[in-house]
Amino acid sequence: MRSINKKINELKTKNVEKYNRPVSAFLTFENEEGINRCRAYADVVDTDDQYLHFKTFLGEAITFEDASEPTDIIWENRHFTSWDRFKRTLIVVAYVTVVLSISFVIIFFCSQEANKPLLKYPPLNCTEMAETQGGSFKINAFGEWDRNFDLELAEVEEPVYTGIMKCYCDLNIKEGHGFSKNTLIDGVREKTHEKVSVPIC
Repeated sequence: MRSINKKINELKTKNVEKYNRPVSAFLTFENEEGINRCRAYADVVDTDDQYLHFKTFLGEAITFEDASEPTDIIWENRHFTSWDRFKRTLIVVAYVTVVLSISFVIIFFCSQEANKPLLKYPPLNCTEMAETQGGSFKINAFGEWDRNFDLELAEVEEPVYTGIMKCYCDLNIKEGHGFSKNTLIDGVREKTHEKVSVPIC
């Protein structure tokens, strides 16, 4: 320890001017005029030749910056280095990215589920369709159900709906007369030519 201290003292004595060279200073002003002149310093020394010799001090260019208000500084965080702040920023960015990605995936799948009925059945005017279909409305509604459900009464993997079955069910449920989603509809299956009664709604 003594030898180290001796080396330090020798270096301080040998390079006293280098170590005591001022690199920054904190200035205070008694009035606003002084600080305004300080802020205009760079413009003055660059444009007026008579002040050109004030442009440098000890061979270095002089710059002025407004000091932060003491209340704007979080003194407890002054010991953190720039690298520490950078690492913390990366962690926060990574965390936010992960949370946003998860939120996006959840919202996307929820939207897909919510829009399934809209994508499944095209928007139609059911009243006009009923008038157009006439007496074949029930037969065509059953036919659409028959095309989209297998013999085990399970929906096929890629069903295709034109809206006839939905309009038929919606209009009959709306009109009442004891019609519900569980009401059995008579029809003949195209593949087996078997007559069945099933709740197509």
